[in-house]
Amino acid sequence: MRVVHLVTTESGGAARAAERIAAAERKVGIDAVMLYAEGGSEKECITWHWKEKLQLKFFNRFNHAVQKKALSGKNAVRSISPDLYGFDITHLPVIQQTDVIHLHWVSDGMISPGSLKKLAEMGKKVVWTLHDQRPYTGGCHYAEECKRYKKMCGSCPALHNGDAGEILRSPENEDRSQIKSDFSTKCQAVMRKAVEKLDVTVVGCSKWMTECAAESSTFKGKKCINIPNPIDTDIFDVQDRSTVRKLLGLPLDKKLILFGAENADSDRRKGYQELLSALRKLPADEYSCVVFGNSKELKTELDIEVISLGFIRDDFHLKCVYNACDVFVSPSLFENLANTVMESLSCGTPVTAFGIGGMADMINHEENGYLAEAGNSDDLAAGIMYCADHDLREKARNTVLGKFTYNIIGTRYKKLYEED
Repeated sequence: MRVVHLVTTESGGAARAAERIAAAERKVGIDAVMLYAEGGSEKECITWHWKEKLQLKFFNRFNHAVQKKALSGKNAVRSISPDLYGFDITHLPVIQQTDVIHLHWVSDGMISPGSLKKLAEMGKKVVWTLHDQRPYTGGCHYAEECKRYKKMCGSCPALHNGDAGEILRSPENEDRSQIKSDFSTKCQAVMRKAVEKLDVTVVGCSKWMTECAAESSTFKGKKCINIPNPIDTDIFDVQDRSTVRKLLGLPLDKKLILFGAENADSDRRKGYQELLSALRKLPADEYSCVVFGNSKELKTELDIEVISLGFIRDDFHLKCVYNACDVFVSPSLFENLANTVMESLSCGTPVTAFGIGGMADMINHEENGYLAEAGNSDDLAAGIMYCADHDLREKARNTVLGKFTYNIIGTRYKKLYEED
């Protein structure tokens, strides 16, 4: 069986998850390859002709130009991906010859809405794994507390909200007649029309994402199922904590809290302020905070020691960091199925997070981690201390071994592909 996985770029969380799904499928005998619009250093990867690359670049820039014009004069507070125009993938031999087309994060002009309609005409089996909410909203990656995507987007909070620090909301039981059509309305309408006749199975990585997709006007009536992302438990395994701390030069006499995010301080959804508030409640003489990614501001805003590791590109280095710490904290206010949470659990490091999105799919409260009340920094601090004070390593590791291994998830996808 031949499966082609499509994702816009080889960098980022969605690509990382897509690559793991493809690797899991190869474990169970599926011929799975990757097709990126940007990048493509992976061995099992399809390359583009130079003319096709030029077209991809054109559609990418054209979409951004359309977006810029549509948002001109508006105080937009969230990045959106309009995807009104794109490349026609149906002309590619790899698409014509494959058994299954597996879509992931395919924004920025990688796929035209028209090509989705053509796939329906070709009778191709299509699976779409959702790594965020973009495919069924009016362009935003996370709708947060806005529910307009269930019927039709409009009067979009992401486009008209005046404060970038506010959570995006739509009033409960709002009068639909008061919602005005805008750029988000057009974006969602185009996607809804594109998939109208497409026989697509929508896969939510988390139960939360699956439920949201099924309730959306875009995917209403489509088959929506939940299959979580897998992780390579041979790479992300358990190591001796003292040994890896010495290897990394980390303190041996402190409880280490691990935090990792890209641009967390500029993305309200990531819960950066709630994290700061929680860390300020911890005794500075007992704890140190280890940070990977772009979060330099922590050093100037906290009394406790902050150890910045910068960006980590190597999985061996990353698993050592997870193993060295007592607890990983993920303060996101809206999240699908975070790769970092699964990586941490696979290394036997418990996780403290807010009980939102897909966190409950991975974290069992006070067994392999702690699920704090959403947005409650006091409870987040309590969870950090709980995980640091209790030995939850074995249960954390066993959670992953029982639910998220390559063989388990690869087999589930194989069964899905083989269905009539």
